[in-house]
Amino acid sequence: MYSWGSASNGELGQGGVEDAYISIPTIVKKPDIKPSSISIGGRHCLVITETGELYSCGSNDFGQLGRESSQTRLELVTALSEYTVRSISAGSNHSLAADDWGSVFSWGSDEYGQLGHNQGSQTLRVPRLIKSLGTIKIDLVSAGMYHSAVLTAGGQVYSWGNNSKGQLGLGQGADHVFNPTLVESLAGVPLAGLTCGGNHTLVVSLSGAVFSFGSNTHGQLGVGDTQDRYLPTQIRTLRKQNISPAGLAAGSEHSIALTSDGGVFTWGSSRCGQLGHGTTSSEILPRRILELMGTLVTQVAAGDRHTLALVPTRNKLYAFGVAGSGQLGRGRQNNQNSTLPQIVSGDINCRTGFISAGGNSSWLAVTDKEKSQLDQDPSIRRLNQSLLKKISEIKEDELLDQDLLEEVELIFSTLSCINASLLTPTHSGCSGSNPGVDFAAWKDAFSTIQNCKNDTISSAVMSGLLSCLEQIKLNPPDTEALRFFLVFPLHSSMMDPSCAMEFQVPYAEKLMLLQGNAVKVLEKWFGKSPKDWFLNLLTCYKDAAVPFLKLLNLENIERIKVRALSVILVFLTFLSRVNSESGNVLSYETFYIPNIHEYCDLKLSYFSWKMARMRGQDTTAEFYICNFPFIFDPIAKEIVLRSDQEFTQQIAQQNAVQDAMFQMIASGQGMLNPFLEIFVSRNNIVQDTIAQLLNTLHRRENFKKPLRITFHGEEAQDAGGVTKEFFLLLMKEILNPDYGMFKEYEETNTVWFNPASFETSEYFTMIGIVCGLAIYNFTIINLPFPLALYKKLLEEKTEEISDLADLSPTVAKSLQDLLDYSEPDVEEVFCLNFTITESYFGELVAKPLKPDGENVAVNNENKVEYVNLYVNYMLNSSCQEQFEAFKKGFLTVVNKQVLLLFQAKELMALVIGNENYDWDKLEEGCQYKEGFTKDHQTIQFFWEAFRELKEEEKRKFLLFLTGSDRIPARGMESVQITIQRTGDVNCLPVAHTCFNLLDLPEYATKERLKFKLRQAILETKGFGIV
Repeated sequence: MYSWGSASNGELGQGGVEDAYISIPTIVKKPDIKPSSISIGGRHCLVITETGELYSCGSNDFGQLGRESSQTRLELVTALSEYTVRSISAGSNHSLAADDWGSVFSWGSDEYGQLGHNQGSQTLRVPRLIKSLGTIKIDLVSAGMYHSAVLTAGGQVYSWGNNSKGQLGLGQGADHVFNPTLVESLAGVPLAGLTCGGNHTLVVSLSGAVFSFGSNTHGQLGVGDTQDRYLPTQIRTLRKQNISPAGLAAGSEHSIALTSDGGVFTWGSSRCGQLGHGTTSSEILPRRILELMGTLVTQVAAGDRHTLALVPTRNKLYAFGVAGSGQLGRGRQNNQNSTLPQIVSGDINCRTGFISAGGNSSWLAVTDKEKSQLDQDPSIRRLNQSLLKKISEIKEDELLDQDLLEEVELIFSTLSCINASLLTPTHSGCSGSNPGVDFAAWKDAFSTIQNCKNDTISSAVMSGLLSCLEQIKLNPPDTEALRFFLVFPLHSSMMDPSCAMEFQVPYAEKLMLLQGNAVKVLEKWFGKSPKDWFLNLLTCYKDAAVPFLKLLNLENIERIKVRALSVILVFLTFLSRVNSESGNVLSYETFYIPNIHEYCDLKLSYFSWKMARMRGQDTTAEFYICNFPFIFDPIAKEIVLRSDQEFTQQIAQQNAVQDAMFQMIASGQGMLNPFLEIFVSRNNIVQDTIAQLLNTLHRRENFKKPLRITFHGEEAQDAGGVTKEFFLLLMKEILNPDYGMFKEYEETNTVWFNPASFETSEYFTMIGIVCGLAIYNFTIINLPFPLALYKKLLEEKTEEISDLADLSPTVAKSLQDLLDYSEPDVEEVFCLNFTITESYFGELVAKPLKPDGENVAVNNENKVEYVNLYVNYMLNSSCQEQFEAFKKGFLTVVNKQVLLLFQAKELMALVIGNENYDWDKLEEGCQYKEGFTKDHQTIQFFWEAFRELKEEEKRKFLLFLTGSDRIPARGMESVQITIQRTGDVNCLPVAHTCFNLLDLPEYATKERLKFKLRQAILETKGFGIV
C-alpha cells in the first residue's frame, strides 16, 4: 500500500513523521497485510484485508478507530476480529463496517445520530452492531460527513444521521434521524451503487440511473440548479451514459461518475479545480472531463476537494484539485492546486490494484489483480442462470438447502431484485423504448421453478410475487421500477382464471392506479413487447372475465365481484388502446369475448346504459357492460344494434300515437301510421323512393319507424322479403354509372363518389338515408363501396395507400413503386407533377394537387408529399361535399353512438354481409315442416341436388330464398331456412323470402328435383300471393 497527503493525524499509517504531510506516494510499512478495500475519512483511515480483518489509523478523538493504542500506524480492530468484514466506510468522525452475513457495525462520533443506535450519544469507541438492521442483509456501507447510508442485498437504501440538507433522502422532517430508515421514494428501483459525500448522497441503479439528494450549494447534485433536495432526484443527463454501478464517488462538495466505457463525469464545486475541467467554476450539470477522453479510466475516488482517476492500461494515476497537503502526489515543489488531471509522481513499479481518497489524503494498493469499478458485480441479488441451475437440480426427497431458499425468498419478495433480474445486454439506459427485460429468459425461469421437485420453491416464488405487487408505488421513481409489470404476467398463475382475485385483479388494479408518466411508459413497453406475450396477457384477462360475466344474470351479485369485473374490463380497455396505438399488432377480433351474449342480458344492459346517458349520468361511475364494446363479437353488437332499433322504434311509434291523438283533439281527425311506408313501382324505383324520402325529411323521426315496402300492382305483404328485394333493386339502379353519381372501378368492382356529378347534395343525402334504413331494418344490401367509406363514417383516417388499394390496386401499386424507387432520377423516370388527371364525361382534365402543382415536378425530396396529396384527393378532398351529404343522411337514421361500437370491417359486413359461405352449416341449421324430416327421401334428394349445383347457382338459391346472395356478419349459422312439403309435383319450388321458407313438392327423382330447383332459382322474379 502507498499513501500520501495530510499526515497530521496519522491517517497515512506511516508511523510518526515529522512533516504535516507527505507529497508523493510512500509505501505503508505493514507488509503482512493484503488489503482488499481502503476507506479514508476526514482524519482517519480504515483498511480491510482479503481475509476480512479490519485495521485503522489516524485521529481517534471520537473513537472512530474502534480501538485504542497507536494512531499513526495501522492496527487491528480487535472488537471485530471474530467477524469477516466485507464493506467499510469512514466518515468525518465516524466509521461503518458490514460483515459477510450482512450485519452492520458503527462507532465514533454520534453527535447527529450517524451511528444508528437510536441514542445520539457523543461518542462510541468500540464497534457496535446496529440492531435495527439485524434482519436485513447489508452489502454496502457509506459514511458522509455526519450521516450514514447502507445498500441492502435487495437493492434498497437505508439512511440515518444528519438530515439538515436532505442528505438522507427522507423528505423534510427532523434534522436528525437516529434509526436507519428506508428511503421509500426509491422503492422498486434496483439500486446497485451508493456513495455519501459531505452533505449529499448519490445512488445508481443497475441500468445506470443516478439519483442525488442533500446539499446542492455548488450544484453537487447535478440537477441543473443549486437548490437542496430532500428527496432523491434523478440526474437526467446521465440517464443514457451507462454509469457503472461501482463508479460513483463524492467529495465534500463535488461528485463523480464513471461510465462503463471508462469516461468520467464530474460536477459541483471546482473551487480548487477538483472537477478537472481547467476552471474553478462550479458545474450544476455533469460534464465529461475532456482531458481524460481517449483513455480507459477504470477507477475514480474523491477526497474532500480532490479527485483521483486510474488508467491501468498506462499504469497512470491522475489527480486534480487541492494540493496544499500533498494529496495530489506531485512532490513538495509542486503543491499548487490543479484544475486539470495531472499524473501522480512516485516510484511505483507494480500495477495498481485499487485506489482510495478522503479528507486530504490519498491511498493506493498494489494487488495481484486490479479491482476495476467497471466490472464489479453489483451487490443487489438477482435471479441468474446459476441459481436456476441449482433449483433445477433439487431432487424430490432432498432436504432443501436453507441458504438457497433464503436467496429465492429474498429475490422474489423484493421488487427491486425482480426488476434487476434476467435483463438483456442492452438494459442500460432503461427508457420507454427499452425496458431491458429478457422475456424468453423469464419464461424459461418460471418454467424451471414450476417444474421444481420441491413445492416450497414455487410457493415461495408465488407469495413473493404477490408481496412485490404490493410494494409498487403509485408514482414510481423511475422506469426501472416498472419492469415487474412485464415479468409478472409470465407466471403460470396469471393464466388461471380461478386465481383472478389473487393475481389478475390486483395486477390490473395496481397498473391502472399508476400516476405520472408511468402508464405512458407501460403503454410503450406493452406495445413493443413480443406478440406472444401480449396475446397471452390478453387471453388471460379475457378468460378471467368470463366467470364474472356469468354472474351478471344473478339477482344478487356481490359488489366485490362486480368491482373485480370492472377492473378486468378496464384493463382490457388499456390493452385495446395499446394495441390500436401500436398499429394493431393483434386484430380487433382477438379482443372479442365469444358468446358474451350468453353470459348477460345485453338487451337489458343496453337499455339501462342508454337511459343513464339520456339522464345525463356519468356511465363510467357505475358498471355498464356497454362501456366496453370492443369485447363484443358480431352477435353481441348486432343484439345491441337491434336493441337500439327496438328502443328508437318504440319511441317513434309512441310519438306517432301522441301526434295522432293531438290531431284528433285539435281538428277532430287524426291518422295513426306506425310504419315508414314507401310505395314504388319496379320501373321507376329510384325516383319514387327519393321523392317520398324527401317528403319525410321534415319529420325525421319517421325514419325511425319500421320500414314497410309496397310494389305497385303486387299483392305481397311486406314481412321482410319485399324489403329485401326493394333494396336489391334500388341499389342496383342508384349505383348505375348512367346516373353519374358514382364512379365505377372495374378492376375491383367497386364504386366511389363522382366529383363531377351534377346531382345536388340532397340526392347524396337521400342515398345515405337509404343505406341507413337498410342497416336500421337489418337488410343486407349490395353497396360496392371499399372499406374506406366505412372508415370515413366512423371518422377514421383514410390517407394510406392501402386505403386506395381497395379501390384501385393498380394506382396504389404505382404510388408504392414511386415511394420505393431510390435512384436520383425520379423526374426522368416517372415524369410526374403535382396534378391528377381524371376523366370528366369523356374529357381528360388535370387537377392540381396543390397551388401551381402543374409546375412542380415530383422528385425524391417531395414524392412522399405527392403520394399523400394524391391519396387524400382521391378519397377525401375531391368528394368531400358528396360524402358529407351521404354521411348526414346515413346518421339521420343510424344512431351514431351505436355505430361507434363497430370496427370499419364489421360495419361493412353489417351493411353488405359477407361471402364466407359454409353450405354445410346451411344444411345443418335447416328445419322441416309439413311431414318433411331430415331423413325424408325428398329432403335427401334436395341436398344431394344442392351439393351438385355450381357455386354461382348456390348463391342464386340463397338470393331466391332469402332475398340476398350474401350472408349476415354473424355467418351462415344465422341464416335459418325452413323447407315444407307441398302437394303439386308439377309446380316449381316456391320461396317465401319473408320467412326464408321453401315450398318443396315431393318429386319422384333427384334429377327432376334438381331440374325444377334450377328452373325456380334462375327464372323467378317478383312477389305475389302464393
